[in-house]
Amino acid sequence: MVPVLLAAGFVVGLALGRWWALFGAVVVGIAVGLISEVEVSPIVLGVGYGLVSALAIAMGVALRRTVGRRAARQEDHRKA
Repeated sequence: MVPVLLAAGFVVGLALGRWWALFGAVVVGIAVGLISEVEVSPIVLGVGYGLVSALAIAMGVALRRTVGRRAARQEDHRKA
């Protein structure tokens, strides 16, 4: 499940490109905590999966913003 959360979170962060997308990780954490049927505490499991999702989303958002800034700089240099 962790690779799926990493890939999906990265794609969401890359597609949306806004920091408020991190709220999606909260939803994932709550959902996993409520649905889990393992012997690990639901709170620990939810927080863990939420943090993994948040990390992936943040990496996607950071990459999109970095690429956007770099493209804007190149465009400014071409105009000058």
